[in-house]
Amino acid sequence: DDARRFRAFNAETGDIAWEQILNSSAGGFPVSYMHDGVQYIAIAAGGGVNYRSVTPEVQQPPRGNTLFVFRLP
Repeated sequence: DDARRFRAFNAETGDIAWEQILNSSAGGFPVSYMHDGVQYIAIAAGGGVNYRSVTPEVQQPPRGNTLFVFRLP
């Protein structure tokens, strides 16, 4: 979302299972993959548009491209 939150939801209840604040807006869609029987979710963040000129009152996060990878239980 615009606040850089990346969330996972409980499929049965719809409750937020966990949340991570990313260093910048997500740069695409999450990817799910499995390695050695463990499932992971990956999302790229950064490399987006600089909104400083349009919304100078909004604090800008540190820039940089980051690949976040989360191991699922």
